[in-house]
Amino acid sequence: MRTLLDTGPLVALLNRRDAFHAWTREAMAGLSVPLWTCEPVLAEAAHLSGRPPEITDMVATGTLRIGLAVEAEAEALGRLLRRYARRMDLADACIVRMSELFSDAGSP
Repeated sequence: MRTLLDTGPLVALLNRRDAFHAWTREAMAGLSVPLWTCEPVLAEAAHLSGRPPEITDMVATGTLRIGLAVEAEAEALGRLLRRYARRMDLADACIVRMSELFSDAGSP
């Protein structure tokens, strides 16, 4: 199964002071790598966690993989963003689109 990773769990994993840090570490301990995400999630997580080097290290080592090209999926992403206008940002749309594209996708 391919595990999709959104911003919240990634930020919690990187920030020991996050209220969900321990829970996230425990939940992710049983997951197989790579974890799949998208560049908008990485950008949000880098900003919110303040730990961009750790995030790029996770990509470089293969712990995180990029599973969506925004340019290639722009039309589908636009449809999602229009449909869920006030409740979805680009990172969320990418995760939803990845779940549509990958039949073996799940999330922690």
